[in-house]
Amino acid sequence: SWDVELLYQKTTENKKGHNVTTYHNRLTVCVILDANNKYPVGYSIDEYENPTMIRRALKDAVNHTKALFGERYMVNEFQSDRYGIKKMKEVYQSITANYVPARAHNAKAKIIEPYFKYLNDNYCHFMPNWSGYGVTSNEELQPNSDIPQALKKMFPTEEECAEQIANIIEQERKIKQSDFVKGFAKSFRKGKIYFNQPKKWIQDEENGNKGRGDILEGTFMTIKSDDKSQFVNKLKKDENLKNFEYQGFTYFRR
Repeated sequence: SWDVELLYQKTTENKKGHNVTTYHNRLTVCVILDANNKYPVGYSIDEYENPTMIRRALKDAVNHTKALFGERYMVNEFQSDRYGIKKMKEVYQSITANYVPARAHNAKAKIIEPYFKYLNDNYCHFMPNWSGYGVTSNEELQPNSDIPQALKKMFPTEEECAEQIANIIEQERKIKQSDFVKGFAKSFRKGKIYFNQPKKWIQDEENGNKGRGDILEGTFMTIKSDDKSQFVNKLKKDENLKNFEYQGFTYFRR
């Protein structure tokens, strides 16, 4: 995740009941990045980094692969920073064959850090509400301090700033999508992605029982039992799929 170097104005009410407007506010973006060509497969935006926004970004990534390729896919390998790793580790492991957390206190081990600098250099830098490169960077790289002060009344709202960030990511997708699609076969392997079930339930399902006792757990397709189409008949003959009848419907499970 990255605290985007774009400022927005926010008006709140203080203890005395007076409206107070601040102009130093920044939003955070969580990006799920393809290591091959730096394609933003998924993302989410929030006021600060938190486990919920990470889950949203992961969900967006998996749904985006479905939008591009017709199905949801697992990744062969997934790397994350160590934020909330105790809480998030099981979620990360559920979407990949090989989860590799970045080494602690080693920013160079994460490919995402140079990518965020790239976004700052090539997009944020040219926007009127750009805040600079961070307090520890070279002063010569910072914007003239008088400029933000002169423009602050024109800073976007929180919603408008979120739209700025989303537009940056969507522009990145537009530029890199063709190369991402071409490299897709080498980067992903087909699989089922579960977002709403702990890994143990999935393992229970694979071992032959139904985890929580839900007969429909693990099913990925439902059709009416009287559907005799060629497509359905082909699915029923697929040795890699299981199907069963229940209350007038046919359910398929891998």
